[in-house]
Amino acid sequence: MLEGAARARRDAGVPPLTVHERLSRAALGHATELARRGELDHTSEDPAQRTLVHRVRIAGVSSYSRLAENLASVLNPRVEPGEQVIRLWLDSPGHRANLLDGASDRTGVGAALATDGQWYVVQVFGAGLVPASSP
Repeated sequence: MLEGAARARRDAGVPPLTVHERLSRAALGHATELARRGELDHTSEDPAQRTLVHRVRIAGVSSYSRLAENLASVLNPRVEPGEQVIRLWLDSPGHRANLLDGASDRTGVGAALATDGQWYVVQVFGAGLVPASSP
């Protein structure tokens, strides 16, 4: 997944992203919830984690200058999920804009497998991240 995102950004002449542990924590938590629910939704059922901003703050980021989130679900056991997801995002104007946004310099990715074999993938993009004193 991260390799595909790096390749897409490199091909577009956009600087690479650095993996950020706290964004990864937020992405994995949301991907896990989506897999449990069996649906794509930028909104969490948990009021404390309702939005991306809530999830990132819970993961230990106190402020930021930029945040964005891409979601996907895929089912194809013959193709690695990350390859499918990157292709889907590059074919979608909004997702493509998030993926190739040169102002974002950090990322976190989470993927979770639902019981029906569907993969749920979340990638969070950010910039200007300031960690909370205790995550």
